[in-house]
Amino acid sequence: MELNLNQKVEDSSLKLDTNFLQISCNWQISNNKQFCDTFTVKSSSLEFKKTNFEDIVSLNTCISLQPTDSNNEPCMLDIKLTNGQKISQIAVVSEAYVLEFFKQFGEYETTKFAEFIDEFEDNSVYFAETAIFPHATEASIKFTKTKSKNSIMWIYGIKLYLTESINEPKNFSTEVFNPEIIKNFLSKFSFNNEGNNTTNDVQSCYMNILNSSKNKSVHKDNGKEMIQSIDKNITSNNIDIVTYIDKKFEDIEQRLMKRIDEMEQKTNQKLETILKQLETQYSIK
Repeated sequence: MELNLNQKVEDSSLKLDTNFLQISCNWQISNNKQFCDTFTVKSSSLEFKKTNFEDIVSLNTCISLQPTDSNNEPCMLDIKLTNGQKISQIAVVSEAYVLEFFKQFGEYETTKFAEFIDEFEDNSVYFAETAIFPHATEASIKFTKTKSKNSIMWIYGIKLYLTESINEPKNFSTEVFNPEIIKNFLSKFSFNNEGNNTTNDVQSCYMNILNSSKNKSVHKDNGKEMIQSIDKNITSNNIDIVTYIDKKFEDIEQRLMKRIDEMEQKTNQKLETILKQLETQYSIK
């Protein structure tokens, strides 16, 4: 498949307003471009749809990057939106065949092994994309491994799928909750016998509320007294039951002891009779 870098993107929705896009990178651009040049944007769809890489790449979106003198780390591209929109999907065409994606606050999202597209003039072209969920105002792309044979890496284009902008709610006017206004309003009502009908109505309403509160308090106290009385009755009933049971056990014990005594007397009488008979027989012999 041949990659056409001279194609032009005709969709007007892909024109990027750089005012809301903040890009930072630990590598530096080595051609006459800016980081925002490589980006195109599109509104998010309800479901994930694979991007046609040809819609991402044009001659204007190709940037070359090289590490700084003191940096041997892989290229990391940080993206931040400042207009209330969120990133739902990212598609990347570059020389990297292994990419790591991160979202809000550097939270790891996924690792992608990019799809090989083409190779020309010792430059490889790979395509990778991923969904970002939950959608985030920040994302990062780490170009972990590349096929570049020198220190320069090409990014041919990046497409961001963005949600609709969410406007922050406006602050409520402080006049609505201005304590001075409430104070002035209350100062017009004095609960005394003087004043107009409005004041009397307010006073009457206040007294009704007060009386209602007192009645509730009386009912509450009566309820407490009733509960206490019920508790006393229950306690008294419990004591009566215990006393009754104790008395019953005592009666049973007395009857048992009486029965045992009677049996013992009868047994003794029988034994005495037997002994007398034995003595009589012995004396005869």
